[in-house]
Amino acid sequence: MPTYNQQDAISIWDNIATDCTTGLNGQAGRDFCALECLANAPLYAKPDSQKAFLLWEAKNTPAIKIETITGFSTKHPWVHALFITEKVVRFPFNTWDSNPQNSLSWATIDQDLLSDDVTENFRLLPRWSTASRSCLALIPQDATALPKIAANEVDLGQRFKLEEKPGKPSPNVPEWKAKGFNRFVNIVSDAGKAASPTGCKPKELANTKYRLYSVKTGVDYVGSQAEGGFGKNRLEANCSMAMLRSEVIEAMPNIDPSFGVQTEVLTITAPTTMTDKNGKLVRDGFQVRNLSCMKPGAAYIPCQAIPYARNKFDREVQPADQCESWRNNFAISLGRAKARLFLNYGLIHTSANAQNFLLGFNGDTLTQFVARDVGDTSWHDDYLTRYFSESPTHVAQFAYLAFQSEAQSAVKHVLHETSSGDYPPPHIVRLATNSVLTHDFGKVLIDNHNWTSVLLYNFATGILDGFKAYIQEALNTGDLYPQQAGVLSDEQILAYGTEGKYPTPKPLLAEYKNQVNGLLKQEASVLFAKAARVRARAIQAINNNEDTTFGSNDDKISTLLNAEEILLCAGIEKKLGIAPNTTSSFDIAQRLDSLTAKGNWPKIVT
Repeated sequence: MPTYNQQDAISIWDNIATDCTTGLNGQAGRDFCALECLANAPLYAKPDSQKAFLLWEAKNTPAIKIETITGFSTKHPWVHALFITEKVVRFPFNTWDSNPQNSLSWATIDQDLLSDDVTENFRLLPRWSTASRSCLALIPQDATALPKIAANEVDLGQRFKLEEKPGKPSPNVPEWKAKGFNRFVNIVSDAGKAASPTGCKPKELANTKYRLYSVKTGVDYVGSQAEGGFGKNRLEANCSMAMLRSEVIEAMPNIDPSFGVQTEVLTITAPTTMTDKNGKLVRDGFQVRNLSCMKPGAAYIPCQAIPYARNKFDREVQPADQCESWRNNFAISLGRAKARLFLNYGLIHTSANAQNFLLGFNGDTLTQFVARDVGDTSWHDDYLTRYFSESPTHVAQFAYLAFQSEAQSAVKHVLHETSSGDYPPPHIVRLATNSVLTHDFGKVLIDNHNWTSVLLYNFATGILDGFKAYIQEALNTGDLYPQQAGVLSDEQILAYGTEGKYPTPKPLLAEYKNQVNGLLKQEASVLFAKAARVRARAIQAINNNEDTTFGSNDDKISTLLNAEEILLCAGIEKKLGIAPNTTSSFDIAQRLDSLTAKGNWPKIVT
């Protein structure tokens, strides 16, 4: 293996932005993996070339915890055969993004579980990076087709921290040196087909069929950014929550071809010699995600790539037209999907980070919206109890029992309690609308495409409008917002927008809960009228470029979006009869039972 130095790293870093632009040209312009890796800020960008998981073996004993969805071995036989055998369990290790001492590896597993001949059975599983720490992996039909590798030939990468560069990046030199090796677009011509049960047979790989999945492990780096200090080096303790939600989602009928959810199908964890901040020994492992909801022939854009590669999917020249296009295709569809997740599964999707969603196109036409990272959700206790606990529909009762199981465990994300510090208890259904503009999403649209604050606000309100419209269609309520907006002072809007922010900053948790409790004492019609007033006042404030009342730029947009969102969501709680001291609607209950049993929900993409 070649040896590199600091100067090599500087040269690599100085060319990453150019490499990304070059890599997205030509046939890779609409390639799913290229967009995941290259349509990104340089600090997080990665080559879309083939890399490897190092597969290593541990003894299959009761100390190894294996969680699978119902019917796993039948639905995903190649995954089962690769990772689980009678005597051993195989774990994937991300060689170029992880340190063997910081994540689950042959060095950190409880050594009593280590296979006796572990270094003699190392194999390489082909993988490709994504925008997150998860990787695309081709799982072989025949596990023995994967090549073995000697321990002394394992390449753990070479990173150099560049203190003098913005962000203090640590690029992996050999990764970028090999940026042209087996690019995903040259190996997998159709991601949807490769993810289907029949898989694909790339001529560049060993002579067997492969099926495309996503595999999540702990990593120390995402692109050139060190992330180990943020807990990314280990699988989260809430990985079981994602499995439970996946079970519910797969159990529910879905006949909407425009809506897909990527579900987790396998989680394996093992005891390690690593400790948490309190000195307690921790478990770590990996998770496998099913991608088969992706459609053969469709071109997919990961939504965090929109600011960097929108011109691969829209032909608009003017910023206002670009905004309208992505408001309709992404923001409104996202709002509708959040409503579906809530009404169908009793889940509050607490993140609007664009990275969590995919859009599938047929030519210039949006045909599918895909949600992923279902672990970023909280159960809505009151909705599930009111409408699912005594539902005549078996799958609704199944969802209620799943919620009950989690509510009684130590690790939980429910309405009034979360064990994760990232997402505090929402207390009511929330959308996290403003989150879609974070992680530089809004900034890059302004810097690269000349969007304005007005356009960013108009774009994000599509989430609110999509959510509201879907509730209206599914429950046949008529327009929730009255023609005559309510009365609300600027001071009240500011309070709702700051104290009502979600995700809620820790210093405001008490104020946030008080805001929610106060709103739930008001009538639904009053709350909807106030929400309509916020929209009218926001349009006025943003169009007039007012920078005093609600703050300036990002703060102003955040405040106004949060104010309308919390009023709209509180109104829906009242409308559904799931707020304290309210009664549920018999008509709504009947309609929900019918939709849940048949799966004939309104379409996400309209």
